[in-house]
Amino acid sequence: MGASNVKAALELHATLEHRAMRALLGMAVTAYDPGKAPAGKLACRYFGGREGIAEILGRPLPPEPLRSDMTSAATEARRARQRAFKIVEAVMRELREHRAMTVIVDAHNGRRAEYELHLDPRS
Repeated sequence: MGASNVKAALELHATLEHRAMRALLGMAVTAYDPGKAPAGKLACRYFGGREGIAEILGRPLPPEPLRSDMTSAATEARRARQRAFKIVEAVMRELREHRAMTVIVDAHNGRRAEYELHLDPRS
């Protein structure tokens, strides 16, 4: 899973900034390679969500505190999550601008976003 995607990402998107390339490679390695996706699954699709991308970028997230938790630890956890998500947003913007991926399904109501990775030189 993902080996030919990673190779294509390195070849096609070599000019990406480090964090964006790291995110793209992490997404590519978890996506099915073209021609190797099981029945009913699509190749070159990433479903890991922004939490997964934060992990790929080396920004592990603390657990999301309950809304009712107003302790200083909960406040710091919320801030850490917001900081990580701002970085993820900037990286995803760079990937879109570079045409390395497209958002296929926006995140909503507990559903993660779905991204199509552009790893085919013909597209």
